[in-house]
Amino acid sequence: MMAFDRILVGVDGSPASLIALRQAIRLRAADGHLCALTIVNSALAVHAGFEAPRAAAQLHAAGMAAREAAIDVVAGLGRVETRLIEGRPGPAIRSIASRDQFDLIAVGSHGGTRTGGTLLASVATELVHQAHCSVLLTRPSEDPTGFPRQIVVGVDGSDESQQALSVAIGLATRLDAELRVIAAEGGKHIDRDEVCNLSPTHPTVFVADAPVDALVAASSDTDLVIIGSRGLHGPRALGSVSERVAHQADCSVLIIRPDGNAISSVNSLRATPHKRRPQTEPPSIAPPPPAAAAQAFVTSEEPCTTVGSSYSPPPRPSYAQPPPLPASPRTRSPNRTT
Repeated sequence: MMAFDRILVGVDGSPASLIALRQAIRLRAADGHLCALTIVNSALAVHAGFEAPRAAAQLHAAGMAAREAAIDVVAGLGRVETRLIEGRPGPAIRSIASRDQFDLIAVGSHGGTRTGGTLLASVATELVHQAHCSVLLTRPSEDPTGFPRQIVVGVDGSDESQQALSVAIGLATRLDAELRVIAAEGGKHIDRDEVCNLSPTHPTVFVADAPVDALVAASSDTDLVIIGSRGLHGPRALGSVSERVAHQADCSVLIIRPDGNAISSVNSLRATPHKRRPQTEPPSIAPPPPAAAAQAFVTSEEPCTTVGSSYSPPPRPSYAQPPPLPASPRTRSPNRTT
């Protein structure tokens, strides 16, 4: 039985981000750790000019409200923490996921198009392209409390699709979900016998469509599509099957990275964590006093970076008046003679 032991969820207070948080709760292991991360990008306040201090205070207040919304969702759950930090959302999420060895990053889809997401550098698009662990891009489901009821997984015989299939079987077994295994023959050549042997208990459905078309079509009547990724990052990921399915599907999409740390099995040893270059930790906002910090935790075994309820915006810049210029002595013009 497969499960995610450590999940990082980006929460900005929007309905889409809270959907991501609820679905991540459903996918984590029974004793797994979950972190709801809210990021305040105060650098955006500089665009407000002389109103920058007020804009920074508004951004901070929005971050506080988003964290409170996350606390309401996870209330009563064990091994859950909330964090509120300062930084740019995309790089901060990737940095923390790598540093703290999270298995899965979950973010909500705000309904943008694939092209628009790329041009606007949306967080979801950035993570699909550049995250080094598995990524869950969420969309609303018909039954949020029973997510997922139906799971579709794409297979083609590759190592990446075998890993995706293992995750899909584990989740379907643990969550009592219906599982469909789809092999699209409109792309590269597929050995039918090899693919069928991957999952004897779940018959494989072969379709003539291209992989993207087949999985996007299947997403219209399912809750979760699971697909393996070859681990391409940055511009090389543009146009990949996993990237296109993630942006075109009607349901949530779980992209399984081959170098993710943490898909563990109850019947197998945990994989050795993938070593990555150390990254600079995003700066955290000042911690609150003890009373406020106690409210920031739901339950956690780790220290939690939080903020207090008070905020003092930076003072407006003051400009000192220059000293007056010394008076120059008047020179008397010589007397004119007439």
